Amino acid sequence: MIRSYALSLAGILAAFLLGGIVWGGLLRPGMPGVKVADGLVPASDPGTSPQFLGYAWFVIITVLISLVVGVLVHLWTQRGLGMMLWVVLLCLVGGFVFHVAGDSTAMAVHPTPDLSALAEGDAVSVVPRVAPGVAYLVGPFIAGLAYWIGMVLDSGIVSSRRGRKTTPATVTTTPEGPEYPEEPAGAPQAPGKAAPRRVLGEGDPAR
Repeated sequence: MIRSYALSLAGILAAFLLGGIVWGGLLRPGMPGVKVADGLVPASDPGTSPQFLGYAWFVIITVLISLVVGVLVHLWTQRGLGMMLWVVLLCLVGGFVFHVAGDSTAMAVHPTPDLSALAEGDAVSVVPRVAPGVAYLVGPFIAGLAYWIGMVLDSGIVSSRRGRKTTPATVTTTPEGPEYPEEPAGAPQAPGKAAPRRVLGEGDPAR
């Protein structure tokens, strides 16, 4: 059991770390700006804000990682409520790891220019910081939901298998032999098929 918890810890945090590096290096575009006397003035068009794009990609990637983590941990490790809560906790921590790794990578790819060395009116490009806020909770929720659905499906499959194994087939027999349903008089018989004989009971008149 300890091995399962340790492997899930290493695997989940590594997945979020790598995802954060990809997010910061490839999916965090720089924001164009102009140097003015008081600092920088953003020059991005409305609806294409790099900050919004960075936030959207944060949600998308962390949700995908959490979904895959929830499914794989459920399939490959010991299943139970404790493991589900462990996965949720790791995905919450993984969101912070993802954010820190992404910010660090973005700042390395797009370093902040030295404003004192720029002249007024110079064009620059900087990466705005992303504040995930409640987005930290989306990934853990998806991971827990995926794991819980797997547990529900497993319990249903096990219950159906047990039901098939414990329910015996019942066959009704009589001392005289098997009973056949009587066919109405005058009913046509299939070619080559003899009409079933009715077993006489004690109260039946002799023929």
